[in-house]
Amino acid sequence: MKKVLSIVLSFALVFGLLIGVQVKPVKVEGAVESMYFEATPKLDRVKLNWYKEKKVSKFVIYRADVTKLVKKGKVKLSKKKYKKIKTVSKKKQKYTDKKVKVNHYYAYYVNAYKKKKGKNKLVATSYSKYFLEVCVGVDKPSLRLNSYEDEYDPEKCIIFDIVSGEGVKTSKFIVYRKGPGEKDFKKVDVEIKPSSHGEGDTYWCFDKNVEAKKAYQYKAKAYVVKGGKKIISKFSNVINQEAWEFSNWMDKYKF
Repeated sequence: MKKVLSIVLSFALVFGLLIGVQVKPVKVEGAVESMYFEATPKLDRVKLNWYKEKKVSKFVIYRADVTKLVKKGKVKLSKKKYKKIKTVSKKKQKYTDKKVKVNHYYAYYVNAYKKKKGKNKLVATSYSKYFLEVCVGVDKPSLRLNSYEDEYDPEKCIIFDIVSGEGVKTSKFIVYRKGPGEKDFKKVDVEIKPSSHGEGDTYWCFDKNVEAKKAYQYKAKAYVVKGGKKIISKFSNVINQEAWEFSNWMDKYKF
């Protein structure tokens, strides 16, 4: 019977499209709804908030450590990879997860259950196969070619952008550089100041101790200080820049 009904609805939908009639989707009784959910990372914990309007009996919170997946550039994760970490009453719609590791990435989702005939029935979830990770501690920054628009001598100064990562924001960075003929990256003193671009998370980095027409590589870490102790992120991406690249590029296209 269900199969026949499905075929009839399919034909009705196709016919409606052909003659220009709008066919409204049918709401399936007992279907699991999606729900609002937010995870906010801190230096040593993650604050979770969610919202479900209809009455429920309890909420169950699930978590997965996705550090390795983020490193590989993965964005999908099945429910089987998550572990239940907490069950809270219907009166609570927030929870703070303190059992996390610094500089690890986590993904979460929450299920809402309603008591029906003595059994807990799933009525809403925030789960998606595409996870949204949060970084505990300080997330690694990202480096990119500069957005600086004022005048400068590109043969005596290399400028690039440092963008603060997601989660805990900071304006403190450690920059590493590898110059011509060098095998390893070394810490380098640079000038860092807020950029006029971005949403307060972008900074200009000026390296004025360079040689003209020489190529350099850069990477960086972000950090914050708490209780006199530095909490440092992992390394950013690596960018390559030559001390003459922008002058040649601008002359070529005559900007």
